[in-house]
Amino acid sequence: MPTFKVALATGNYHHIRDGVSITLNRWVQFLLDQDVDVRIFAPTVKAPQMDAPGTLIPVRSFPIPFRPEYRLSTGLSREAKHELEAFDPDIIQIATPDRLGFDMLSWAKHHKKPVAATYHTNFVSYLSYYGVHWLTKWVQKTSNDFYNQCDRVFVPTQSMQDELRRQGVDPHRLARWSRGVDTTLFSPTKRNSTWRKKHKIPEDSVVCTYVSRLVAEKNTALFCEWMNHLEQRLKSRLNSPKHEPSNADDATTTNEFTEMTICVVGEGPTQEAMRQACPNARFLGTCLGEDLAEAYANSDLFVFPSISETFGNVTLEAMASGVAVVVADSPGSSSLVEDQVSGRVIPADYLHNVEWVTTMLEDLVMHPSKREALSAAALTKARTFDSNSIQQEFLNELTDMISNA
Repeated sequence: MPTFKVALATGNYHHIRDGVSITLNRWVQFLLDQDVDVRIFAPTVKAPQMDAPGTLIPVRSFPIPFRPEYRLSTGLSREAKHELEAFDPDIIQIATPDRLGFDMLSWAKHHKKPVAATYHTNFVSYLSYYGVHWLTKWVQKTSNDFYNQCDRVFVPTQSMQDELRRQGVDPHRLARWSRGVDTTLFSPTKRNSTWRKKHKIPEDSVVCTYVSRLVAEKNTALFCEWMNHLEQRLKSRLNSPKHEPSNADDATTTNEFTEMTICVVGEGPTQEAMRQACPNARFLGTCLGEDLAEAYANSDLFVFPSISETFGNVTLEAMASGVAVVVADSPGSSSLVEDQVSGRVIPADYLHNVEWVTTMLEDLVMHPSKREALSAAALTKARTFDSNSIQQEFLNELTDMISNA
């Protein structure tokens, strides 16, 4: 017999592989492993990108105009509502404050069910990338109205909690649901010469890697700009008269440094633009499982300029793989990375200061000992994010909400 029943509503569960769907898939699988009964209410398509666990109840939806790969639900249909009532959940979890989310919230209040909202996407930060920044106030007000009606709002980081509090969400409703990482899969032990041979990357090349869905809000254009300037700077250095390294520990800083390789892992709408903007990059496509773990572990720098992260799963995976990370100062990434300790955090005011960023990246490329110090601290930090412990803590929170309802 199941311990209790959870109805999960989300704007994306399996039709697009992204941070939200991956997080929710892992969560549902954890619930099923704990004998918790789950029903997922979400949009679907004929050929979803993921084989997802659990029982999915499809809801009607349509493509978002400026991001057609994503879908916007039209709410809880009569058929879906019938399924919900027949299931009679003990608690409602809502991952997206859309029409479906509001309908599920209304149903829960009418049936006196506790509601746990889980915060995954900083939608406000996306708007300027698609020319609809004028929607900012409306989106923020709508989100606040939604979250302030939920019993609890679970947010992945303290910095994101602080941001929601500043935006007007009741602080008494805010709680933490962090994210974990599989440190068995993502590990420095996955580094090997075979991977570099497979991708025709010289063993002594410094590999700078970007891992994400290739979409505008992940600052793909800025990544290309940084890499192009860095590549030019390094070529100038290689063509200049050689000189002895200033630090004996950095024997490869100048004399032995040969080249940098740029790797992009992922696919998406900005892929072609990235290929044109960064022609020397290696585009490895979507990597999963062991392939993704090897891509991280065989990198020397993970560079991620996204400012829209609410947590930063890819950053944590890179850290767990023993890679020095360079991230933009966002509520998610900056909660994982301590500047000049476990990586480098680029302040918002410096993101478009290409000379400053290039100098910082060049310093890391040319000094392996600096990369090693950052990666060692990053690995230690990543190992504190045990996935099972974090999931169990969240499950305990839901259990308490049900008990106190």
